[in-house]
Amino acid sequence: MIGKSTRWLFLVLGLTVLGESASAQTLLDNYPGAELVKESGPAPGNQRIVLGALEKIQNHVEPEVQKFVSGDRYSFTYRLSEARRTGQVSDFFRDQIVARGQLMFECHGRRCGSSNYWANGVFRQAILYGPEQYQHYLAARFEGQTDSIALIYVAERGTGDIYLQLEVIEVQTPGERVEPDTISAALTSQGRYLLMDDADDKTVNAIVQLLARDEGMVLWVVGHSYLGVGESIADAMQRSMQEANAYIARLRRAGANPDQLQGYGVGPLVPLDTSSADRLELVLQRRAD
Repeated sequence: MIGKSTRWLFLVLGLTVLGESASAQTLLDNYPGAELVKESGPAPGNQRIVLGALEKIQNHVEPEVQKFVSGDRYSFTYRLSEARRTGQVSDFFRDQIVARGQLMFECHGRRCGSSNYWANGVFRQAILYGPEQYQHYLAARFEGQTDSIALIYVAERGTGDIYLQLEVIEVQTPGERVEPDTISAALTSQGRYLLMDDADDKTVNAIVQLLARDEGMVLWVVGHSYLGVGESIADAMQRSMQEANAYIARLRRAGANPDQLQGYGVGPLVPLDTSSADRLELVLQRRAD
């Protein structure tokens, strides 16, 4: 069930949410004439939040700054038939964010970077692609019963039509229990599960439970790493392999079946759509019958 603060955001943009009072306080006011074109979610798992302009790094487009949070992601695409300028839409939401939440990052125009990558790489909505000088992006946090992050991207296509992309992430707080079903759903929907810092073994225990109830599942723990100054690709891959094996050791100590675990280190060789810093990801494999 989605949290109250997130439901308010849904109500804002004209969506009907069963069980929510019509008199509930809204976090963001509805933009006049917003027409819902596409929606999806919830998509559980580890969610990327872009907090910097896009730039080309080693022939790949990456955000200057990004972070990951665990939670459910909801995606909404709107056509704004009554809007005349993208800046007008951006100002409409920025004023409300400043008054009601926390503005984490914003950019506009060519300072945001490649419009093609925002449309197809970040939001995976080709309809958002347009001239770079007319794009606007805002990331905001709202605190309440459930903390939520709103990502707002406004773009004008070559036809002059203006579109709004709203991504709402209901953040899982550190104190919450990590459920095996959450990990399983992320592996199914996204193909991977990003392992976060887990000092008290919440995620480790959830993975052990997931493996125990599904003996046909094999999980690959894949290590990724940055390329250090003067470091060879082979050394970076070996370093990431060591990190993967260390996590597998934690899983085994917690009771996981060693036959259901594999490790691999790719070093800096898989930078697309991910963080360039050291990280570990789970990848699902099914045993042949």
